Amino acid sequence: MNPILDCTNFETTKKLIALIFNINENTLISNLQNMDRIPENENPEDYIYEAFDKNYHIPDIIDCIYFHGTRTRNPKSFLERGILPKKLVEESIWHELIS
Repeated sequence: MNPILDCTNFETTKKLIALIFNINENTLISNLQNMDRIPENENPEDYIYEAFDKNYHIPDIIDCIYFHGTRTRNPKSFLERGILPKKLVEESIWHELIS
């Protein structure tokens, strides 16, 4: 099972990104702080990706599902039940809308 990237705050984001790249958190932060300034003609995501790709194994496939927890009544519920298709939660959605 892939880890859930929890971007609730700086600490949770740092922890999971370090886990994905199999490095410790201090190494992650140090490398980001020591990175050269991103040239204006470069795409920042590509530049950072390529810099990390030189030094660390970037997983070939990272399964990703975007979920915006602030759009729910209980943002932590997806950690308990997972992110479910609408068909599986439709009844509970209606129950929350009516109550």
